[in-house]
Amino acid sequence: MGFSPRILGVLLIAAGCGYLAESLTSLLLPSCEHVVGRITDIPLTLGEPATILWLLIRGAKVGSRTIECIELRALASLTGDEHVAEAECHRPG
Repeated sequence: MGFSPRILGVLLIAAGCGYLAESLTSLLLPSCEHVVGRITDIPLTLGEPATILWLLIRGAKVGSRTIECIELRALASLTGDEHVAEAECHRPG
C-alpha cells in the first residue's frame, strides 16, 4: 500500500484522461464537444474532490524525526557537510 488509496489513483488517472479527451474533442470534433463534456465530467467530479477530501482528512503524517532530517539535509547542503547529515539521519532513535 502506498501513500494514497488505489481508488483515488484510478479516479485521478480517469480525470486526467477526461481532461485530455475534452481538450482534443474541442480541437478535432467540435460538434461532439457537448456530449464528450458531459461524459468526462463524471470522473472529474469524482476524482478531484475525493482526493482533496482525503488529503484534508487523512493527509500526510510526517514524524518529527523526518522533519529533523529534512532540516539537517537542507543545512548540510548550504555548508557542504552532507556526510554529517546522512550520519545523523541514519542514526537509530
